[in-house]
Amino acid sequence: MEKPVVVLYDNVANAYKDPFYPPTRGVALREFQDAVNNPQNAQLHNHASDFDLYVIGSWDEQTGKLVCFDIPEKLANCSSLKLENVNANDA
Repeated sequence: MEKPVVVLYDNVANAYKDPFYPPTRGVALREFQDAVNNPQNAQLHNHASDFDLYVIGSWDEQTGKLVCFDIPEKLANCSSLKLENVNANDA
């Protein structure tokens, strides 16, 4: 199965974090939406606009082939993944 190679870019540090290999781009977005909205992930939660999520290539777990893109593809700025605060009593 071919998986995207996804990285988080820190715009303040001007550096990419270690890559990870979710099954799909959608799963990557969902995982980071959860992380950005979790106050225990203080850096992402408090400074979401400082981080961008990119796909930098693909990796095939059956062949071991890694392909890197010439230009990373931006998936989202993490601030776009923040959800409005919802009061549990309103639900």
